[in-house]
Amino acid sequence: MNTDAQGFRRFICVYLCLSVVPLSSADWPMFRFNPARTGAADAVAGPDRPAVLWTYRDEKVRLAEFTSSPAISDGRLYIGCENRNVFARDGAVMCLHAATGRLIWHVKTAQPVFSSPAVANGRVYVGEGLHENKDSVFRCLDAQTGKLLWQFTVASHAESSPAVADGRVYFGAGEDGIYCLDAATGRKIWHVPGHHIDDAPVVVDGRVYVGTGYEKPRLLVLDAATGKALWEKPTPASVWGSAAIADGRVYFGISSATIGGEDTRRIGKVYCLGAADGKELWTFTPDHGIGGSLVVDKADVLAGCWDGRLYCLDAATGRKKWQVELGGPVFSSPALDERHLHIGTDDGRILALRRDTGQTQWTVTLERWLPEGTRILSSPALVNGHLYIGTGSNLVVCIRRP
Repeated sequence: MNTDAQGFRRFICVYLCLSVVPLSSADWPMFRFNPARTGAADAVAGPDRPAVLWTYRDEKVRLAEFTSSPAISDGRLYIGCENRNVFARDGAVMCLHAATGRLIWHVKTAQPVFSSPAVANGRVYVGEGLHENKDSVFRCLDAQTGKLLWQFTVASHAESSPAVADGRVYFGAGEDGIYCLDAATGRKIWHVPGHHIDDAPVVVDGRVYVGTGYEKPRLLVLDAATGKALWEKPTPASVWGSAAIADGRVYFGISSATIGGEDTRRIGKVYCLGAADGKELWTFTPDHGIGGSLVVDKADVLAGCWDGRLYCLDAATGRKKWQVELGGPVFSSPALDERHLHIGTDDGRILALRRDTGQTQWTVTLERWLPEGTRILSSPALVNGHLYIGTGSNLVVCIRRP
């Protein structure tokens, strides 16, 4: 029996399967829902009149904080956490049954997990580490069992949420720049150093759009096949949230503020550029920074701000349509369904707002489960009338229609 030939055939089969990432209407398989990172799913309905269906607490990491955002695929939820124990700054990646919250598998990590998993073709891709971490690991796990399939070590941290496209996986590695790996094997295809990248890359039409932070803030646009720089847009502050691509335009926000840091500059802006050439089409300047990712859908751009407001802008002109006060800095990135905008707040609430006016349709408070003052940094995922989100006090929540 020719085992080399058999192995080659198995490799080709895996590679071809990974070359196409299907997107089911019953899934939310990556951060911001789709490869364009729009955060908008018109064919998906979130809860109308909400009720908490289930909650999950991690008994293995008792001081868990879920800053990672959930991915939903084939009836399973995947999410990462950090351990807030000062003596053990580690973390975990776990898989839950999406209908019940039952734990299916749990993988401990040496460093905290802020990266939001991406699920593609039966595999889970996720990084580990935060700014103080070095030599962090990016992992590929079997989605059914959590078994490690391969791992790749970077010089800095892998806080970035990965993108999977055309048989490749792309992720930022903090001070170590951005990597492109073979999604089947973990082999390095290209690496662009020299930038601090915590942002989640967007891969659309053979291009990678990714923001950078700290010393050289800008939006980078790279050739997805080679990593060659195509164009860049320098900015006066860091790009923390992922860009979003729609109708030949790229939208993103910037912020001089960081979570837990001092910010006296209060720089913030929303940009709209031509996706092909980076030509500036419009900008919008709020009173503070845009720390999360935008929602882009149809004629609207929605942006949460450190000034405690959520802004709705005209996608064509940048004109402000409406704004609402959310009562504190907006860290969670909103998710949009066919009727409502869903978001977690700095004081532990989960809101649904009318997409046309910003009027609050419903509010879920979690004081039964969470200590007062618990923040929600995780971003919601919407699947089949259910909303899934992590919180800052060891709780993953599923909200459903009653």
